[in-house]
Amino acid sequence: MSSKKGNANKSRTSANSTHQLIEADKKVGQQYAEVVKPLGNSTFLVRKLNGEEVLSGLKGSMKGKKFERVESGGTVLIQKDSSTTGKDKFFIIHLYTPKERKQLEKLGEFVSSTQVEENEDTFMFEGSDSVVQAKQSDIDLESLINDI
Repeated sequence: MSSKKGNANKSRTSANSTHQLIEADKKVGQQYAEVVKPLGNSTFLVRKLNGEEVLSGLKGSMKGKKFERVESGGTVLIQKDSSTTGKDKFFIIHLYTPKERKQLEKLGEFVSSTQVEENEDTFMFEGSDSVVQAKQSDIDLESLINDI
């Protein structure tokens, strides 16, 4: 008898399986988010794309040893729980690998975090120092003194 009896189908089935990229469905209330910090008891602090930080729990089927660990910095798909009436409650329903995150960025599903940080740096208030200095340089002090 052969010792490798039953291993023949394993390679065949893994070659035929396809892994589809899961995208957010806005109608159901799904959103992309980044894990900021694990809080314990399958609860995480996540930051949505608009910058809002919310608490979210882990979906029941994602708990246990069979599933990959959700760590800080990971990209996840969260869904709003429609059964709650008070404070909004979210659940993590999918964890994206770095490869899947790159695919989503190429599809234009969300802006990468580096582009968001660059946009925040370029935003300027009217009373900031550079604007005030530019306005002061436009005024010619000598002409004002001569007019008096």
